[in-house]
Amino acid sequence: MYTGGLFTSEKGNIERIEESVPAVNYEQLRQFISKSPWCHNQLMTEIALRANRKLKDYSNKSELPIGFYIDESSFVKKGMHSVGVSRQWLGCRGKVDNGQVAVFSSLGCGAYNSLIDCRLFLPECWTEDKERCNRAGIPEDEQEFKTKIELAIESVMEARTQGIVYDFIAVDALYGSSFKFINRLDQLGEVVMGRMRNSIHVYLEEPLFQLPERESNKGRKPTKLRAQTLSVTVKSIAESIKENLWEDIDIRSTTKGILKVQAFQKKVWLHDDESGEVKQWDLIICRDNQTTSLKDYTYTISNTASSKTLQEMIQMDRQRYWIERSFQDNKNEVAMDEYQVRKYRGFYHHMSLCMLATLFLMEERMDCKDTLPLLSCADIRRAMEFLMPKKVTNLEEFCVQMEVRHIKRQKSIDHASRDAIPH
Repeated sequence: MYTGGLFTSEKGNIERIEESVPAVNYEQLRQFISKSPWCHNQLMTEIALRANRKLKDYSNKSELPIGFYIDESSFVKKGMHSVGVSRQWLGCRGKVDNGQVAVFSSLGCGAYNSLIDCRLFLPECWTEDKERCNRAGIPEDEQEFKTKIELAIESVMEARTQGIVYDFIAVDALYGSSFKFINRLDQLGEVVMGRMRNSIHVYLEEPLFQLPERESNKGRKPTKLRAQTLSVTVKSIAESIKENLWEDIDIRSTTKGILKVQAFQKKVWLHDDESGEVKQWDLIICRDNQTTSLKDYTYTISNTASSKTLQEMIQMDRQRYWIERSFQDNKNEVAMDEYQVRKYRGFYHHMSLCMLATLFLMEERMDCKDTLPLLSCADIRRAMEFLMPKKVTNLEEFCVQMEVRHIKRQKSIDHASRDAIPH
């Protein structure tokens, strides 16, 4: 009932779902989402396995690779009581604001994609306040501070434990710029396509690290290894590329024709300060055909070596676009960002059910791809609105429902007025 309400309600919160779905009331929905002990982890595991089976069948027929994509999504929130809320960078606002951030993983093949994992980021202002964590219902073993990089690694390890099958992992610049993260994936034998910030330093030849000689008898002896060759930023490499070295690459078909880019590939070395490890990677620099502005260039690091062509690597990298589309579908079609819950359990219950709803959307699009190749998630949601039974079927019921809304609204106004009166 709740998942059906995500498709048919005006907003994806308990009050609006209760108004749209027959044979269910507000208290039932609130108990189910906020208090019921059903396990969201088990549901997300089932979603991941079901999505993987569907995508493997499609991959075998289309010969397209399956990607494992990692990205974060944010949710604007008021107040300070919602679990994990704080002033932090929110991508949905493009600035620092009050809200929640979660690290998501998804599986995709071609234009089909499904979210399979969600991990709420808890800022240090939360993990350092045990009482606050307990009030929000955060389990004891989840009250330890973890960076977004650590959450992403946990997501990958969980997928490997579940037996999820994919061909590569693609991440944005937050994760691709972390040598700790990409080196860990490389050690696990994963194929990595990681976006990088243009300020990241690399080496154009294999660096040799040595202790520098002591220049005088004064001061401390050098203890930090120093490279014998200078590093350069990836942006400076892009500035030095001659025009005749750019290659034209076709990525995929879109509604506006073939998406094309110009690309340049170069071998570089990365040094991990923590482990001291030095490894050779492929650096791929891309730009749109119409631009020569460095601010529009993208930088991707890859460990595919000679196993993939430049076009194949760029197509894998650009597949990460579909997790961003998945966020759009989740927020636009199944109201992933319109929940009104404050506690840990309610947050994960809502997110896992939204993921279930968009898995259904992906499956329907795949099943109808031959007869309805242009079928969109929005089309399916509109069909669901038309097909599913409605709670309000006549004007009298509509008026009663509106009256109940007004009663609740007046109670909220009265409550706020009482709180504002000085004692």
